[in-house]
Amino acid sequence: MYYNTMASYQINPINIMDSTNATSVTDGGSLTLGGGIAIAKDTYIGGNVSISGTTTSFSDNILLVNKDPTSSVDTGVIFQRYSQDVQNNKNYAGIIYSEQNDSFNLGYLTSDAGRNYVTVDSLLPLNVKDITTGNINMTGDLYKGGVIYNPGSQWTSTNNDIFYTTGKVMTANMISTNISGSNLNLSNDLYVGGTLSVVNITTINVNDINISTGTINVSGLSNLTNVTATAVSTGTLVASAGITSGSILATTIIGSTSVSSGILAATNITTTNLVATALTAGALKTSDIALNGNLVATGDITAFGSLSDIRLKTNIVNIENDLALNIVKSLRPVTFDWKSDIFNETKRGTSDVGFIAQEVEDVIPECVAEYQEINSGTIYKNIKHERLIPYLVGAIKKLEYINKELQSSNKKLEQDIEMLKLR
Repeated sequence: MYYNTMASYQINPINIMDSTNATSVTDGGSLTLGGGIAIAKDTYIGGNVSISGTTTSFSDNILLVNKDPTSSVDTGVIFQRYSQDVQNNKNYAGIIYSEQNDSFNLGYLTSDAGRNYVTVDSLLPLNVKDITTGNINMTGDLYKGGVIYNPGSQWTSTNNDIFYTTGKVMTANMISTNISGSNLNLSNDLYVGGTLSVVNITTINVNDINISTGTINVSGLSNLTNVTATAVSTGTLVASAGITSGSILATTIIGSTSVSSGILAATNITTTNLVATALTAGALKTSDIALNGNLVATGDITAFGSLSDIRLKTNIVNIENDLALNIVKSLRPVTFDWKSDIFNETKRGTSDVGFIAQEVEDVIPECVAEYQEINSGTIYKNIKHERLIPYLVGAIKKLEYINKELQSSNKKLEQDIEMLKLR
C-alpha cells in the first residue's frame, strides 16, 4: 500500500542522526527520496556531492567554488576521462587555479587525491577563436597550423615592448598611424598616407607625400612630394614638390612641376641627367644638364672648358699665325631664321647670326660637339664658340704683322720719293 505523507515543521528542523553516506539513488544513506527536492534557502553540504544526471544548471549563472576558504588551497574542476590511462597517470584532466602560482593550468593531473595543492603533470592545448586584450606570454615555441613557427629566441621583450631580433616579419598589408625605427628594408613599394619618420630607408621604390629621415636608399624609382633627408640615393628621382637634402645621388632627376628655390635644396647633387625648370643647389655634379628653357645664374658659370691652369695641361704647342688666318678666312659667317617647330620655343621663328656647325667641323673639329635633345632623343651638333678664340687671336696677330710690314714698306717708299725730289 502506498501512503502519501508530508511532514511539516514551521519552527524546529528535522534532525536525522544516522551518519551513513549515500552511494546511489537506491542506497540513500540516512534519507532516500523518490521525487525531487525544492529548497528555498541556502543549503550546506559537509561531504562530497555526486550528481549522476547529464545536465546540471544554475539559475544565477555563477558557480562559486571554495567559498570563504580558511587556508591556501588549489581550486578548480576535475574531469574523469572515459579512456583510462593509469600507466601514464592521465586518468583525470582539469582546469585548476593554482593558489601558489596565481595562474590557471589546463592539463592532466597526477592524481585525483583531495589535497590542498593539485599537481598538473602535463599541459593540454587550448583552442580559441580570438584573443583581443591583455598579454600573451610564451615560454615555448609558436606554432602555426600545427607546424612550428619562428622557433628559438627571435622574439625578445623589454618592459612592455616586444622586439623581433632575427629573421623576417612578412605581411601583405601594413596599416599604421606612426612608424618609427632605425632601418626599414622593403622589397616592394612603400605607401604612407601620413608622415613617415625614420632614421634610414632602404627599398626598391618609394612613393610618398611626406618623409623625414636620415638617409633614403632606393634602387628603383623615388616619387616624392615632400622630403627632408640627410641624403637621397636613387635610380630615378621624380620631385613634384619640396625636397631638402644634404646630398642627392640619382641616375635621373626629374622635376615634374618645378624644382626651384625652396623646393629642391641640396648641398650636393650627383646625377646623370637633370631635368628642371629652375634649380637651387650648393654644388651640382652631373654628366649632362639638358634644359629646354634658360639657365640663369646670379654668379659666374664655371665649366671645364673655361679652365686654363697650366698645371692641367701638357704637350703645349703654339698655333701658327698663318694657319690661324687661313682657318678664320675659311669660316662662313651667316644670318638665318630658326625654324618654327624647334624644341626651344623661345627661339622659334626668330632671326639670328652665327655659323653652321657642320661647316665649322670641317675646318676646326675641336669646336664642334653633339647634343642629344631630351624629349625626342635626336642628336644635334653644337659649336663651342670659345674654341674659335685662339684662331681669331692668331689671325689678328698675322694681320698685325702684315700691317707692320706694309707700314715699313710705305715708309721706305716715301723716303725714296723724297730723295728723288732732292736730286
